[in-house]
Amino acid sequence: RLSRSGSPPSLTMERIPPDLEVVAQRELGETPQVKKDALAKLRALLAEDPVLRCPLDEEFLVKFLRSRKFRVKETLDIIRRYFRIRQEHTDIFDNLLPSRILYDAILHQNKLMTVLKKRDSLGRLIVIFKLGAWNPAVCSLNELFRLVVVGAECSLMDPTTQIAGVVGVVDLDGLHISHFLYFTPSEIRKALKLLQECYPVRVKGIYVINNPPVFQVIYAVIRLL
Repeated sequence: RLSRSGSPPSLTMERIPPDLEVVAQRELGETPQVKKDALAKLRALLAEDPVLRCPLDEEFLVKFLRSRKFRVKETLDIIRRYFRIRQEHTDIFDNLLPSRILYDAILHQNKLMTVLKKRDSLGRLIVIFKLGAWNPAVCSLNELFRLVVVGAECSLMDPTTQIAGVVGVVDLDGLHISHFLYFTPSEIRKALKLLQECYPVRVKGIYVINNPPVFQVIYAVIRLL
C-alpha cells in the first residue's frame, strides 16, 4: 500500500490573483464552486479505493484537477499513474533526496536544464533543456530524469504554473550520432510517460532549436512511440 499523508484536508480555499482567476476560468472552467465540488468528489473516490493511498489535502489534489480541467475521473486516473510509476521506476524515485541530486554538475556547471526566472507574456514557465550538451561523463540519463522530477514537483507547488502551464525549449546543439547509444526508444518512452501521462504538468508547447539532421531520426522514433 502507498502511504497516505497524515495532514488534514485544507479548510480554506486557495487565493490566486484576479488575472490568474480569469485564465483559470477561461481555460480550465475553474470557479470556487467547481473546485470545491470536484475536490469533494475526488476525495470520495480516493476513499473508496482499497489500494491507492494518497494525500487528501487541497494543495496536493488541486494540481491534478487543474491538469485535467476538473474532470474528476480523469484526475483519478492520473493520480493512480503518478503513484504507480514510482513503484515501476525505483531507479528514479528511490532516495529522491536533495543530497542525492547532482544539482551542481547538471544545473550550474553544464546548464543542462535551466528554468527562466521570468515567465512569458502568458504567465507560462519556460524551461530550457540542452540535450545536445548532455554526455554520460556529466551524469547518467537517470540522474537527469531525477532532477527533472524534482524540478517538476517544485514548479507544481506554484498555482501560476498549474494554471498557465509550461513551455519547453529543447536545444539540440551538439547532438551527435553517439547519443543514440543512450537515447534509446525505451528511454524516450520513459521520459514521455513521466511528463505526459504521470505528472499534472500542463505542457503548452515544446520548441526544438539548433536541430541537426540526425534529429529527424530521433523524431521519427518518437512518433512511433
